[in-house]
Amino acid sequence: MEERRLEYTPRVATKANFLRSINRRKPPTKWNRGGTKAQRRQLTQDFVNLQATLKAEAISKIPKASQAIFTKQTKLFEKKALELGHRFRTARKANADDPWTEEEIAIAILIMADAAKFAFGNPTALSTMARPTFQSLIDKSYTRTRFLLGEADGLSNPRLAGRNERILKKLKRVQISTLAMANFKIKQTFDDAAWFRIGYSWGEAVGIVGQAIQTRVAAPSRVLTIARTEGQRAVDEGLKEGIKLSDIVSHMSVIGCQAVEPNIPTYRGDPTCNIEDVPVEDVDLVDFHINHTGAWVASRFRDEARGVSGVIV
Repeated sequence: MEERRLEYTPRVATKANFLRSINRRKPPTKWNRGGTKAQRRQLTQDFVNLQATLKAEAISKIPKASQAIFTKQTKLFEKKALELGHRFRTARKANADDPWTEEEIAIAILIMADAAKFAFGNPTALSTMARPTFQSLIDKSYTRTRFLLGEADGLSNPRLAGRNERILKKLKRVQISTLAMANFKIKQTFDDAAWFRIGYSWGEAVGIVGQAIQTRVAAPSRVLTIARTEGQRAVDEGLKEGIKLSDIVSHMSVIGCQAVEPNIPTYRGDPTCNIEDVPVEDVDLVDFHINHTGAWVASRFRDEARGVSGVIV
């Protein structure tokens, strides 16, 4: 089986790199009446840089690891399909001079569907791979958000682990879609390939279908999309936790979305792309579409001592 392997240079969003990426300035805890325009612009850029460096770390780690998992699952599919074929005597049929009958093709599709469920039906491998990476992204996003606001207390937050488990549950959708892709490729390969009817062995059929599945489920574009989408969610979880604990920020906005795409998640009826002024208590209600490119920024502040609200423009 030919494999298209991804080559990424690991990029870790270290503390030193983070500090180099932000502007040297007073944090909002030291601002007067919401800060100057320059301070607000700097904070916006700092939030964007914080998220960009962490997303880059996700993209440097997740695609290659995901591709390895899907490749291993595809090999498991082939092994199981060969085993089931022998059990159901399919391996004795469709020799070089023995064309496939419609009945044999139907049986083959059912056997391969069972093999696909066995190989692609369990999300444990993906969750095991993602758990430490997601937790690292969440922790960094949380502590650095607090640092930018000048509210860092150096204390750990037990809720961060719970946020990781929440997005790991959503990761199951990736494995569900992987199984669906495998089943589609099984049927498509048999439907589109008239040459199955002119004589291929069971082993050759399994190899051909396995290659078709591998090309789809472990495609570089797909694993990169998974990294961008799920890595973004991990970064968002840490940032949201930091913001919800803030005594300074009252509202958050999203900037940087290239377009408002159709059928995307909404918040109070409005598309979440470039959503404006979401109260901090509602940030967990905001979700984004696949391949989301926007970034959260603080857009309003509360000054409880003076009773005024600063607005980022």
